[in-house]
Amino acid sequence: MTILAVTSITNILLASLVFFLAGRMSRIPKARFSAAWYFTGVLLLLGTAALIGAIDHGFFEPANMPRYWIQRADWIVLGGVTFCMLMTTAKQFFDALPSDSAGGGCGAVCGRFGGGAAGR
Repeated sequence: MTILAVTSITNILLASLVFFLAGRMSRIPKARFSAAWYFTGVLLLLGTAALIGAIDHGFFEPANMPRYWIQRADWIVLGGVTFCMLMTTAKQFFDALPSDSAGGGCGAVCGRFGGGAAGR
């Protein structure tokens, strides 16, 4: 068995486990845009990324097919995982963000965490 085959099998196992956990978590009703809601998105997108990786390593790489589009799709999905994980962390561990109450959007959040020394 080649290294690519082992990688593909582990990606399929990871995707199966994460989709199982996402199904268990998504059946519980939760508030929209809460930390649990974003974490469900983390699990769904992580399972999708692992499945795309399994297809890439199992079929595209061994056949020497062009991997441009499948790699970009995987990177986009992993970007969604990163976004949902950051939003989960922000909703769970930070007190109310200015964008939650004042409707300030990204500018208020970036002002709070990005360049806070200028406003003090």
